[in-house]
Order: sequence, then C-alpha cells, then structure tokens
Amino acid sequence: MPVASREKMVIGLMSGSSMDGLDLALCRFKYQDDPAYKLDEWEIVAGTTLPYPQPWKARLRLAIHLPGRELWRLHADLGKYFGRAVARWCKTSGHEAELLGSHGHTLFHAPEKGFTTQLGDGAQIAYFSGLPTVSELRASDLAAGGQGAPIAPLADLLLFPGHQAFVNLGGIANISLKADENILAAGDVSGANQVLDHFASELGLSYDEGGGIARSGQLLSELLTSIEKVPYHDLSYPKSLDNGWVRDELLPVLVAAEGSVKDKMHTFCQFLAQQIHGDIVRACEKAKLSPQPIKVLVTGGGVHNHFLLDCLRAQAQDEQFPLGYEAASPQLADLKEAALVALCALHRELGVVNVLSGATGAKRDTVNGALYLP
Repeated sequence: MPVASREKMVIGLMSGSSMDGLDLALCRFKYQDDPAYKLDEWEIVAGTTLPYPQPWKARLRLAIHLPGRELWRLHADLGKYFGRAVARWCKTSGHEAELLGSHGHTLFHAPEKGFTTQLGDGAQIAYFSGLPTVSELRASDLAAGGQGAPIAPLADLLLFPGHQAFVNLGGIANISLKADENILAAGDVSGANQVLDHFASELGLSYDEGGGIARSGQLLSELLTSIEKVPYHDLSYPKSLDNGWVRDELLPVLVAAEGSVKDKMHTFCQFLAQQIHGDIVRACEKAKLSPQPIKVLVTGGGVHNHFLLDCLRAQAQDEQFPLGYEAASPQLADLKEAALVALCALHRELGVVNVLSGATGAKRDTVNGALYLP
C-alpha cells in the first residue's frame, strides 16, 4: 500500500538578539506521516526581514529593566505586532500559509535555574495573523533537564544532508556537529554580531558593512588573551548563552581594553574564528571521528561580514580535520533560523520530536510548543 504524502505551507518567525528585525520564512514541507513521519523535501518559498521601527527597537532594548506588569504588556503587544506583520505580509505578497511558528524574542535565558523567556504572545499572534500558531519552543526541553538550546540542530539534521557541521553567526554564534544521523555536539560559542554592532554604533553605524572596518584594524594581543580567558569559553558542550552574558561578561572586557574601535573589532573577529574552529575540531576529536574533510555550512547575518569569513577560512589550514567553510546563499543565510522555526511548528502540530536531547543535554528528546488557534 503506497505511503501517504502530504504538504504543508508553514511560516516561521525569528527575532534575533541583534534586533535588526523580524525574519519571516514561508516554507513548503513535503512529508510522510503514515505509518511514521518522514520529511521528503522542503524549500523556502518566500521570505523577508521586516526591520523593527525605532520605537520597537527601543522597547526591546529596555525590556530587561521593566517591572512585571509592563513586561507582560510588552509580551502581549509584541504578539499583536508579529501577528499583524504576518497578516500584512501575506496580503501584500499574495502568499498563503496553513500554520505559523514563532520563536519569539529572547529576553532571559537561565537554564541552570530552569527557565527561559521569549517575548511575543502566541495567542495574540494567532488572533491577529489568522493562523494556528506554535510558540514557546524551548520549555519542554528545560523541563526535561536540558538547556532549552540550541534548537537549530533539528534543521541541521533534517534539512541539510550535504553538510556535517554548522555555524550560525547571529547576535550570538553557535555551532553543531552531526554524524550518522546523530548530533555529536551543539551549543553557543560566544557573542558575535551583538559585539561587532556595539562597536559599529560607536562610529555612528548600524553595522560594519562587509567587515571593512574590522579588516582595517590590527590585532591586540593582550585583548585576545583576555577574551580567551572569559570563563564561559572553556566550558564543555552542550552550553547556551543569553544576551545578558554578552552585555555583562563579554562586552566589558573589550570596552575596558586599550585600543581603537577598529582594532577591537579586528581582534574580536580573529578570536571568534579561532574559538569556533577550535570548538568544532575538539568536538570531532572527542567524537573520535576519522580524520577527513568536513563541510561546514555558515549562516546568519555574519555571513555578510567578509572579514570574519576570511578569518574562519584562515583557521582551516593544515588541520587534522580540514574544515571547508561554505557561506550559505544570501536567502538561506538570513532565513535559516526562521525556516527552523517553521519546521519546529510542523513537528509540534504532528506531535513529532522538535528539540534533540543530544544537542541540549536533556534526559530525552521532547516535543515543544504551545499551539494557539486563531
């Protein structure tokens, strides 16, 4: 008897820690769900990044200081904003979807205390978008003793069979490594675009376009050593970060150092490339992989920082595990995480695992998400 094949059009929303905007990806998933779920093919049909207006950037930036009542108001308001943004995009683009997934905007992330907080009320999103909406994509993993992050390895495992390792250069950099359909290592490496954007803002810029400013700087050896000594960088995987760590633990090390802005940006790019590469190589060694070339897919806004990519590729020379860093296409680079959220939403609706314990350290794989009907 032939296996039933189904298709689903799903929108994924991702609001990253760099606060540049709301990433939206409309994905088509073709899958089998009889007798067991199996993803056959997928594509990003359309997508965009909707920049946050300045008032919204200001509200999100100040959110960490809000008292409880005002924070919960922001949670509801952001849900309305997301829902209306989706409805407006569908109307103007002519695209339709059957399901929506929203990661929300991470405010607090404290897995050691058993909680994580993503703003953007799913019920409000569902009502104003008119679509069934899945949100709260980390809570069940935390309940099972996991970090609640990273969730990206689900996409790494299912959507990109041609690559074995993955780097995402967002506000925070994270990696994952897989073999034989298993996640071997995954987690957050360090700050990334949040740090570089902070120093670009000191020059009156939103970001360092193409990495040109960082490229023009010089290496500050003492600063490099100071960054390396930040305790988090020596922790074992799985591990995860929140924005507060970047703000309170990492940025002060760079701000306090002697040197120009461009030299600090240059040095941080060199550090980040070194740390990412070293962590992947150490994960390969720990997993006792046979020495072999490994294809690494690089996504996130940092893909547009050509100097940072050059630093990564420079690290890949003469290693036991030669790593080939491949920059994703512009669309995939910007929308991979939104596509992941769409996949997580589909899995939640079907009751299929969407957060992997091998990536988070949880006691078991979990199905995460609250499903709201419009």
